[in-house]
This record gives sequence, structure tokens and C-alpha cells, in this order.
Amino acid sequence: SDDRPMVILDGAHTPKAAMALRVSIRSAFPQAGDPVVVCGFASDKDVQAFLVALAPSIILPVSAASSRAIPASEIADLATELGIMVLTGPAAVGDGVRHLLRSDPGPLLIVVTGSFAVVSEARAALGLS
Repeated sequence: SDDRPMVILDGAHTPKAAMALRVSIRSAFPQAGDPVVVCGFASDKDVQAFLVALAPSIILPVSAASSRAIPASEIADLATELGIMVLTGPAAVGDGVRHLLRSDPGPLLIVVTGSFAVVSEARAALGLS
């Protein structure tokens, strides 16, 4: 059986879009529990509002290879302050996604979001681009 997790890539990069994403995931996959959200953001984003919109979820903060990307450690700190569960893993997007796919037991559902740069690096890591 194919028990690999489902990976959803979504270019949501506003808190409103993040909330819509969360709602649609919960209704589409009610049995999946809390998804692990691989998220990274550009420096002009309201990361706190975005994280609140995604909650409750478990996040793996990443940082896209862009000069505008917020460091993963900064996202981790904000999430921790908000009481959101943060996984430790690689800060690079592709490495983070691969790390989750290899973990055992891995999450049933992995959502990659926060910026188009993050989504395109994840696509490349998954061999989709």
C-alpha cells in the first residue's frame, strides 16, 4: 500500500489565504489530524498573523534561498511564543520536505506554504518542476 504522506503545495501568502487553506484541508482530510505545515515567509509578511491563521497545526519552519526570506529560526521563535508546536529539522526548504518524508512515523499530511519561493523549492525537491 502507498502509505506515503500526502503533500499539498499552496502558494498562500496572506493570513486570510492561510485561514482558507486550513479550513479546506480540515474538511477535505478530516481523518488526517493536524497537518505538518512546512512554512517560510518573505520579510514583508505578517508571520504572526499567518501562524495564528494556520493553528492548530504543527510547523516545520524553513527559509527559501532568497535574500528576502525570514530565517527559519525567527519563524520558530514566533511560533513558540504563540504556543504552536515546532518541529526541528533542516532550514532549507527541500531538505525540510525530504526530512519529513523520511521520518517514521511521518505525518499523514504535509502542507507546504507561506511564499511562492518556498512552494517552488518544494516542487523541485519533490521532482515536480
